[in-house]
Amino acid sequence: MDHAIRAFLKDLGTPSDTAFSVEKLRGDASSRIYWRLRPRTGSIPSIIVMQLPANAKASDEATSGAAPTELPFLNVARYLTTAGVAVPNIYATNEREGLVFLEDLGDDLVETLVRNADVDSRRAIYRIAIDVVADLQRYADGHRDGSCIAFSRRFDPALLRWELDHFIEWGVTGRTGKTPSAAAQSTIDRGFNKIAEILAAAPETFVHRDFQSRNLIITHGRLRVIDFQDALMGPFVYDLVALLRDSYVTHSDDFVGEMLGHYVRRRDLFSLDETTRLFHIQTVQRKLKDAGRFVYIDRIKKNPSFLPYFEPSVAYVRAAFSELPEFRELQSALAETTPELAG
Repeated sequence: MDHAIRAFLKDLGTPSDTAFSVEKLRGDASSRIYWRLRPRTGSIPSIIVMQLPANAKASDEATSGAAPTELPFLNVARYLTTAGVAVPNIYATNEREGLVFLEDLGDDLVETLVRNADVDSRRAIYRIAIDVVADLQRYADGHRDGSCIAFSRRFDPALLRWELDHFIEWGVTGRTGKTPSAAAQSTIDRGFNKIAEILAAAPETFVHRDFQSRNLIITHGRLRVIDFQDALMGPFVYDLVALLRDSYVTHSDDFVGEMLGHYVRRRDLFSLDETTRLFHIQTVQRKLKDAGRFVYIDRIKKNPSFLPYFEPSVAYVRAAFSELPEFRELQSALAETTPELAG
């Protein structure tokens, strides 16, 4: 890695003996490792080095479609740039060493900025984020690019159902050692199939897949987007749920309703009633998957830092169920082994 960094600096015209510091950054749930490179001489700004895992083209998430022939991060970044989405500049790639050299966007994550922000400041930031979602969807709907990997994979019923089953595997059995009774599992299967079918039949568009506060950074007054390599086609409400039912930042129901209204006005394609209903159904699907994923990350990756977000994720599901009376039986069946989901 030291050799690769020095080769990169040399390509920038920096003397090969330039001193620099390397700081390891928080990597969250990703298999990628991030470092901040700070040259100690000259006018070179700090740089982010993304260190890829051995199987660099594989996704951390379950996905569909053919295996990519290009690093998904580079592939999707190219499309997003064309679409006008602000992503980090990519300075160089050393695929043999598994390194990508990126613009350092700083540490002003939306998660950090809104934690103690007043309502007006929070509203301004989230309206901008909603605008990015709406504008990207509008662009992607009119510019389906076969060279972008996102258009070759989608949230089909099988993938949606797999994510729901991930909750039973890890959020229930992995966490408690329990399994649903035969009767409860039968009800769960019917309910999960119905959710997967409804979401797979919803209007489809470009989905970032993890459009949440830790993947949005404000740099020089502009919203920048990261962690987009798992993009795919999916329900138009998916990124809205990732943003507004974020495990790390909570919002009032009134605020969420206001932001959904802003999206509907900006997108001018779907009714507020249709958007809100699908938003609640997608919340059940996404947040059950998140809750299961947090336990999986603890048990398999030995990273317990996400366990505190299990209960907030389940709380989102419980709140969504309260708006979806047609899924009352599913809620009761899940509450048999996850009492936190009880109405």
